[in-house]
Amino acid sequence: MKQLLFLIFLLNYIGFANAQTKRSVENTDPNKIYTAVEKEPQYPGGIQKLYISLQKSIHVPKICSKNIEGTKVVIDFVVEKDGSLTHIKAKGWCPATNKNIIKFLKCGPKWKPGSNAGKICRVRYTIPIQIELSQEE
Repeated sequence: MKQLLFLIFLLNYIGFANAQTKRSVENTDPNKIYTAVEKEPQYPGGIQKLYISLQKSIHVPKICSKNIEGTKVVIDFVVEKDGSLTHIKAKGWCPATNKNIIKFLKCGPKWKPGSNAGKICRVRYTIPIQIELSQEE
């Protein structure tokens, strides 16, 4: 009889602990910035459209374009729940070009936000871009 009561107590305790774990997972911080989500944020028209728009819009000052055939810039930002972009950073070879990229993203359209477990969430997004310099510059 004691073993049966102990077994019932143990099963109830395990069930209670499991319920507490599920509840704490559901009550996560609503301002958490995710780095991996089920559904990634999307630029209106897709990522290819973003690359094309950046290539057309970004001006590379002559001083930065000397002896460079093309170079990579890593862009990092947070897509907020409303699709706006915050915490925008650009790391590349030319500070002026980095500023132009940041300005382009700040003035650009809102993104479709990402989601995790069916809920819209904040997502950190990092993309490398290749700036192709034209011969005229």
